[in-house]
Amino acid sequence: DEKLKFKKLHNMGNSYANLNKIDEAIKSYEDALKIEQDKDTKYNLELLKKKKEDKKKKKDKDKKDKQKNSDKKEDKKDKDNKQNKEKQKQEDSDKSKDKNKKDSSDKESKKDEKQKPKKSDDKKEPKQKEAQKDKKQEKASKEGAKQTKQPPISNMEERKWQKMLNQRGVNTLMIPLNSKGEQRDEKNPW
Repeated sequence: DEKLKFKKLHNMGNSYANLNKIDEAIKSYEDALKIEQDKDTKYNLELLKKKKEDKKKKKDKDKKDKQKNSDKKEDKKDKDNKQNKEKQKQEDSDKSKDKNKKDSSDKESKKDEKQKPKKSDDKKEPKQKEAQKDKKQEKASKEGAKQTKQPPISNMEERKWQKMLNQRGVNTLMIPLNSKGEQRDEKNPW
């Protein structure tokens, strides 16, 4: 039946349109119009053709925008590269100036050292060095004494530290110092 075939094609066009399969919908509407001229089918067909053109225009516009953006990015990269090169040249010239200044100041300091007479206190210098060494040794021995004056940790504290180290996975060998008269009172160590 031609009437049923028309309705079938018209409804297929509607279904394709709902699924955004525009090309298939247009083909179904055109086939339906070959069988029977209907204003709803014509309207749907024209609407889908406009939609298709709009999509095509949008794609073209997107392509142009992408091209413009890529051109802008390339221009920006070129500008950045130029700026970086200029900065690098400036830094290099600054470094060379600083190096020249250092070299000239080093030469001047060497000239000043040559012009100064040598000290006759060569015999005193070894004695001063020995005195400084003695002072350093005294400081080190005082610091060592301060460290040894600290009271040893209690057994409870030692066990807490050992437990913490075991939880962290640190393998240590702590030799417990057990005295016979000492009791373990975990709650009140003092």
